[in-house]
Amino acid sequence: MSKTHELPSRNEVSLEDTWDLKPIFESDAHWEKEFDAVLQEVDAVQDLKGNITTDADALLNALKFRDDLTHRLELLYLYAHLNFDTDTTNSTYQSMNGKVQALIAKFSAAFSFFDTEILSANEETVKGFITDHEALQLYKHEFEILFKNRAHILSDKEEKIIASMGEVFSTASQVFGMINNADIKFPEVTNDDGDKVPLSHGRYGLLMESKNREVRKEAFLGMHNTFADLNNTLASTLSGQVKVHNVTAQIRGFESSRAAALFRNHIDESVFDALLEGIHENIDLLHDYVELRKEVLGLDKIEMYDIYVPMVEDVDLKFTYEEAQEVILEALAVLGDEYRAVLKRAFSERWVDVRENKGKRSGAYSSGVYGTYPYILMNWQDNVDN
Repeated sequence: MSKTHELPSRNEVSLEDTWDLKPIFESDAHWEKEFDAVLQEVDAVQDLKGNITTDADALLNALKFRDDLTHRLELLYLYAHLNFDTDTTNSTYQSMNGKVQALIAKFSAAFSFFDTEILSANEETVKGFITDHEALQLYKHEFEILFKNRAHILSDKEEKIIASMGEVFSTASQVFGMINNADIKFPEVTNDDGDKVPLSHGRYGLLMESKNREVRKEAFLGMHNTFADLNNTLASTLSGQVKVHNVTAQIRGFESSRAAALFRNHIDESVFDALLEGIHENIDLLHDYVELRKEVLGLDKIEMYDIYVPMVEDVDLKFTYEEAQEVILEALAVLGDEYRAVLKRAFSERWVDVRENKGKRSGAYSSGVYGTYPYILMNWQDNVDN
């Protein structure tokens, strides 16, 4: 196997293809200093207890203190998780990500009394504070949601226990993340050029578009057989996550974890049921599409590794990352010069982490908080989806 087919280590990726996180924190040392400062502030949260609803100004000051501390914590989390996701095997960023997760749990436990104390006050009095104090009207919708949640918010002591368990409840998800991004080893497979290449999350999608069915099949089996070898471990982590959802829903008095999840986003369960009903009523359209795909590809039997290959023979669109930038800028010109200027900044100021490397989190996302850039993680492959 040629060395050029190996995924690069993080330190081998060109600087211009990595995101610049210095606008969040200048260095890891600056992050550590702010971490210690926020930790001290979290320890001081108890000074608010028993005083947040004495009058409108006290409520406003408590909310501002919470919001400011929340934002500082968000910045700490963002910097740690973005660094961690680019190389999940890096022990420094594993440690920083773990530290901030622990701080989030500590923060949640420290503020666990907040909603309970507001709900224990006279609701009309609190609503009066909001009506009469202009600065508090910013929080009107938040309080509407809080009062609606009353039946599912527990006592101060119970809320603190649940908040303190945050790290424990996220264990299954974190274990899967480490398996999927850091520890799992996929086999070598054959690409369209006949070369042996290490299979990866990023390359898998590209290989599924190959016109060579044997290439697709080998990649598909290589990916899924690797996960199948971990059936018991993955089933246990999934079971653990399901149990977390079920027990927290039960503790909070919901009929099901589904009800709890939808309630959190203010969605009635009937909406979910309607979506499922719509799918079931129209599933024949998907069946027709798969049958057409089988016919066009000339297959006796269609398999999952036949779903993503283009059905049109003379279409083989490939784009470099640089070409894709030009396509995007041209396509979005209709939105105006100001919009295009922001996109150009995203490319030139390194808001995007482009290339796949060893240990990098799979998939793609955009992540940011108030006051930061919308950082974008990718595992770029030269195709239309990317």
